[in-house]
Amino acid sequence: MISTGSEYFYVGLGGKAAQLNKKFLQIQTERQNLMSKYYQIIVEGKIDPGWSDWFNGMTIISRMEAEGEYITTLSGAAIDQVALRGLLSRLWDLNLTVRSVSPINPEALKNGLGQHPLP
Repeated sequence: MISTGSEYFYVGLGGKAAQLNKKFLQIQTERQNLMSKYYQIIVEGKIDPGWSDWFNGMTIISRMEAEGEYITTLSGAAIDQVALRGLLSRLWDLNLTVRSVSPINPEALKNGLGQHPLP
């Protein structure tokens, strides 16, 4: 086995190399998902859902309030505080006002709710 950072290449194993590499990446992804914390970030302004990839796969929902102003909710996982800080920096770069940042229950995201803060 030859390590090249986060990927491993298995020398001399033939067809098993791809299977082992795929299993390693699957375990690594599952580990990251278990370690992630889920957040709901509410900002003033409208963000197109197409920007989800730029916001690390966060779900983006924009709605217009009674006053005619847009409010956007971003919901999803951040692996650690550094990742969360990166998301907030991107919002800062877009000059959007952050109304709130709240931890949420990951089950709310699975059910498509995304707006239920943890008790």
